[in-house]
Amino acid sequence: MNGRGCATLEADGDGLGLVVLAEECHSNDPDQAAAREQTLKKSLEEVRERQLTNIQHSKDTERVFEAVGGDAAAQYARVRSASVILRWAIERFRREKQAPLLKRAGELFSILTAGSFERLTLAYDEKDVPHLAGLRGDGGAVPVSGLSEGAADQLLMALRIAAVEEYLTHSAPAPFIADDLFINYDDARAAAGFKVLQQLAEKTQVLFFTHHQHLVGVARTAFDGHVATAVLEPRGVPIKNVA
Repeated sequence: MNGRGCATLEADGDGLGLVVLAEECHSNDPDQAAAREQTLKKSLEEVRERQLTNIQHSKDTERVFEAVGGDAAAQYARVRSASVILRWAIERFRREKQAPLLKRAGELFSILTAGSFERLTLAYDEKDVPHLAGLRGDGGAVPVSGLSEGAADQLLMALRIAAVEEYLTHSAPAPFIADDLFINYDDARAAAGFKVLQQLAEKTQVLFFTHHQHLVGVARTAFDGHVATAVLEPRGVPIKNVA
């Protein structure tokens, strides 16, 4: 490195010498640095978007002042500012509270659809209203209204279990009861469903009721044999344990 390059590094190195800067470079994980860079870029984009929005609101307010003037314009400015702040606060609350639930539901949805969808996302329409959508591997977003009946059932199950898991983080465990949950599933989809229930069973008791005997075999395979089954006989007849 020439003298000019060394001088530039020392000038931009917050007072650290070349040796110390070299050691810090070697100690940093390039992947983590790249991930951090992407996070900062995303945050910067959000700040810029809010800045542009605020600039536009400011221009709108100025136009109203010019058109109306006086106390009415001042009142409008106060109401408009309060509305913008309230919307920002609501959006921030939604992102912070819904993001973990949406992320987990997306993971479960991916399992249930055998990878047909990678995760869930919020897509915004022309009126800037958020709508839930499934995101495919190629980046294509499929709105709920565009899902097949089977995929819609799987989405509902993913959201339901994600909500139960979130509930269990701050409440006492309660049994999760599933009554013929996979009645419209083929064996492959049912196996994926049992895999999801297996994860839930690590947090709370899962009771699965079904009229379809073949699902017992699917469950045993999915749970690697770690499943207790019982046949519920008609009223008055004792329950028969089968495993």
